[in-house]
Amino acid sequence: MKSIETTGRNLPSVTAMRAFDAVCRTGSMNAAAGELNVTTGAISRQIKTLEEELGVQLFRRGNSNVKLTSFGETFRDAVVPAFDRIESSVREVRDLSRVGPLTVACLPSFIALWLLPRLHRFAQFDPQTELRIVSLRDREIDWQTSQIDAVVDVGRWPVKQDLIQTSFMQDSPGLVTSPKYWAGLGTSASGEATLQDATFISVRSRPHLWESWSSTAGVVLPEHYKEFWVDHLFLAIEAARNGLGLVPAPLVYSSRFLEDGSLIAPFGFVEKSVLYYLAWPRERSGDRRVNSLKAWLRLEGAAAGAL
Repeated sequence: MKSIETTGRNLPSVTAMRAFDAVCRTGSMNAAAGELNVTTGAISRQIKTLEEELGVQLFRRGNSNVKLTSFGETFRDAVVPAFDRIESSVREVRDLSRVGPLTVACLPSFIALWLLPRLHRFAQFDPQTELRIVSLRDREIDWQTSQIDAVVDVGRWPVKQDLIQTSFMQDSPGLVTSPKYWAGLGTSASGEATLQDATFISVRSRPHLWESWSSTAGVVLPEHYKEFWVDHLFLAIEAARNGLGLVPAPLVYSSRFLEDGSLIAPFGFVEKSVLYYLAWPRERSGDRRVNSLKAWLRLEGAAAGAL
């Protein structure tokens, strides 16, 4: 029977090749030692061992740096991509087997008015994945320390190489209020006289809400008007339902209240579309849970406001 040594792969020391890979990528033995958390002497010994096993010189040593020989360049072109592929495969397998809750950060109004009423359907769509929903407070997320796996937001994020973004729903803004409140204001052909007497519900988290709607809808706002302030859009919509004034609001947030008659949209909804996005770190693109959430959001988004 042949021994394992004669029937196995004829490879040099994996530890030595890992040291070689680190030196090639970082450009020095000192930097490689820091990356691998060993001494520079240990890196030098591993490179020497590798050269002895191969029977060639891989580096020309200088006073402060090292330079690949022609043998070293040939070996680098094989070893570094191989380690890249191994690392990618390890990450993919870990992502596919990742378990535990998927933490998703969303705007509070999206959570309250769109996500929560539908969340029971995600449990049916993917019983294996537990969603943990948190409020999105800051777009500058430290993905390594925050424990956030993905984000849902409105409008396109600043383009970053480390993020993947995909839209799953579009929306249109419109001015909404309760039927009783609107009837109490009276009407005019342009609506401007009506707005002059109305209370504008304003949202602290969206300070340009009214100006944006006015510009998009082509409706001139009065110079002076009464305001009622709340912190979040979902509170503003609830205030409008209770007859406290008018507020520009997304159609997908307002649709069920328009259907039950507790809200009306006297100016209709503008054609300008606002996109909703799911974003996640590129390194987690193989995460089964993220891909499941993406598929579900697209199904729900198609029903609520197809792209």
